[in-house]
Amino acid sequence: MEKTFMKTKRNDAIKALLASTFALSLVGLLPASGLTQEADTPTNSWQRILDFLTKERQDSGSQSQGVSRGSICPVSFTEEAVLWHTRPLLVWQGQSFPGTGIRQTSPDLPVWVATATETEAGIWQMPYTGTALEPGTQYEWLFYFMGSSNPDSPVKWVQFQVLAAEERDRIAVDLANLEAQLQEADEETIALARADYFIANGLSADALQEIFAVSDPSEVLLETRSAIVQATCGDSAN
Repeated sequence: MEKTFMKTKRNDAIKALLASTFALSLVGLLPASGLTQEADTPTNSWQRILDFLTKERQDSGSQSQGVSRGSICPVSFTEEAVLWHTRPLLVWQGQSFPGTGIRQTSPDLPVWVATATETEAGIWQMPYTGTALEPGTQYEWLFYFMGSSNPDSPVKWVQFQVLAAEERDRIAVDLANLEAQLQEADEETIALARADYFIANGLSADALQEIFAVSDPSEVLLETRSAIVQATCGDSAN
């Protein structure tokens, strides 16, 4: 698991410089010199994030092939992801399920099961609403054909881990400082800055959560979401 986390942090110095420069210019703390005017627009900022996430998933070969009895393509995160969020947003392409849940890797029974809502065509979202997941703990994201009536037999699961407490606390402070600089910004602008920050810190799954959690997305953000799903799933969930 540690190897996976370290792999996602490659080129951190370059990405951190890009992210911090963008965030500071966003709130007027840095002049636009050194960045083109075009690069400062939300459209190009979302495009930069999309390009990075697309390349990362292509490099890792993480495109889903679905499962029997209907294709499933997890979008939020792929196998062995590391998350800062302790209440992840679960997003996938394909079909709905009577039950989708989360459990720790060792116990058989899920810690939480619920039903998802379709947001965009063929894209399902379900915010985790259970007790906050434990830092440093491994979990599995589950899909059930029979819902909670058959809790021991998920048809597919994706393993992931919550970041250790010390690292989570450091990031929480950074995010609080970032949001303090963006007090007057709207939800999507804040999500963009947070997504940039998570990418700079090698936490792509958390960046994806920011992208899909915006409640009233702009057209460019909707296009970004669609492109991420296509890059992740291809035609596997059609």
